[in-house]
Amino acid sequence: MRKESVPNKNNLTSVWIAITAFSVLTGAGYWLYRKRKMAKENEGMTWQSGIRPSSSSLWSRTSRFKCSSTKYPLTYGNCHEDVKILQRYLKVYNEDLGYSGKNRDGVDGQFGAKTAKAAKQRLKKDLFTKEDIQSIKTSLKMMKR
Repeated sequence: MRKESVPNKNNLTSVWIAITAFSVLTGAGYWLYRKRKMAKENEGMTWQSGIRPSSSSLWSRTSRFKCSSTKYPLTYGNCHEDVKILQRYLKVYNEDLGYSGKNRDGVDGQFGAKTAKAAKQRLKKDLFTKEDIQSIKTSLKMMKR
């Protein structure tokens, strides 16, 4: 007669030890991978209140835009209330100005890269005088009627 093979207790224990060790090593590898990935994602980011967050969703990228002037003529780098008029005019034509500003529509008063690109495409200009802004303001009023 043939003997039926009965699992040896030592073999069963060693299988469970191997499975547990594999699971622990896989978990540790995944944790290390996520830690390095988060470190790369958070590179160049700052926390707005200076407190370190517990979740990465509270981080935001620092802007490279800096206001170089607040005077006319309005060009790239200007920060002025009249830039908002130009941006509102560009939004009428569905130009992409990003998601900055109070209403997250790109109207923020900063003559940045997206405003410059949209103005160049739509208005064929990248320098605006007071007269230009006045005519844009008049056009906006006419459009609202």
